[in-house]
This record gives sequence, C-alpha cells and structure tokens, in this order.
Amino acid sequence: KKLKEELRDKILSEPVMLGVDELSCSGVKLRMLVKTAPLQQWAVKRELLLRVKSRFNQEKIDFAFTQHTLFIHKVEDKK
Repeated sequence: KKLKEELRDKILSEPVMLGVDELSCSGVKLRMLVKTAPLQQWAVKRELLLRVKSRFNQEKIDFAFTQHTLFIHKVEDKK
C-alpha cells in the first residue's frame, strides 16, 4: 500500500498479496499482483524487490545459499 501511495503514476490499482507461493532451501517465493502503467512493470518490480530485501535485512531474515566444494587432485605425469 505504501509503495502504491509513493508511485501513484506507476501503480494503477491496489496491489494484491496472494501469499507464499513456494518454500525452498534457498528462499521463499511470494506471489503478488500489481497492475502498472504501460512499460513501468520492471521499475516497479525492482523497487518492490528492493523494499522486500531491505525489510528482510531489518528483521534479520537470512537465506542459505547452495554451497559447493571442489576438490582438485593433481595427477603427476609418469614418463
């Protein structure tokens, strides 16, 4: 709602939060419907994601990232 108030020229109607769409080991997928002015969807999406991430940081909500371990074994040339 706050985003709509601040971006009146870009967001045409009240956003609808559908809720949590998916839980995974690396995050939570939220689904939201936002009707924007033509060609403004990407700017609105970037601003919305920035605000969600900032709020997660404020609330100290972190997500684990997939970790890979690489072992390198040197094979000596036998001549």
